[in-house]
Amino acid sequence: MLRDRAFAEACDGVAEHVTVHTDYTGEEGARATRRLLSSPARPTAIVYDIMAVAGLSAAQDLRLDVPGDLSIVAWDDSPLSRVVRPRSPP
Repeated sequence: MLRDRAFAEACDGVAEHVTVHTDYTGEEGARATRRLLSSPARPTAIVYDIMAVAGLSAAQDLRLDVPGDLSIVAWDDSPLSRVVRPRSPP
């Protein structure tokens, strides 16, 4: 709940935001990403925790260009996010 509040406060007045909770598995992260990206109000950016790589795979499965169509942000800076393409900046 603390992270949810901090995220909502950071977005206040800047962007619409939706918080989606999952069980932290790659499957659920990809499922939640597909659901968001298939909605009529598709987001232009998604902020992830450890599920950023699953989200990237789901976006690519939907043939979205990352970062052209969708920006993906991994707040935890996982080492795994450094080995995928497009890779996170150093």
